[in-house]
Amino acid sequence: MPRLIRPAAALLCVAAVANLVSGCSSGQPAISTPPSAVTSAPSLTAGVASNGTTVSLQRGERLRVTLSSTYWRFGSVAGGVLAASGQRTTPSTTQSGSTCVPGQGCGTASETFTATRSGRARITASRTSCGEAMACVGSAGSYELLVVVR
Repeated sequence: MPRLIRPAAALLCVAAVANLVSGCSSGQPAISTPPSAVTSAPSLTAGVASNGTTVSLQRGERLRVTLSSTYWRFGSVAGGVLAASGQRTTPSTTQSGSTCVPGQGCGTASETFTATRSGRARITASRTSCGEAMACVGSAGSYELLVVVR
């Protein structure tokens, strides 16, 4: 009896290896991930041009706010309507083809928010410097975006 099991097991192993190899040669994965496992919630973006506006989201949607200077600092968002991922600054080594001068704030500050429940939230950011040794004047140092989650 053991002799019959070994050829059957060997045949199964050969079939499994052939399936993997054929998947590699065709450019298609031999084992695929269900589409529901690789899709994520839709994502929206906002920037400086969105300052003072209102954005609508559905629960589960993500909003990425990107502001054009590393001097921006995001405030906290109260109320539990949005979950923040934490601020990320991305320095830039060049601006308009020239080297970025230290202290100029070249790059971006961004944060991603996920709509967790229905309601309203206010995303704020501020900065005190609007360039190398330049204090922000008036509204140039503040950012506000109202988010309505349905």
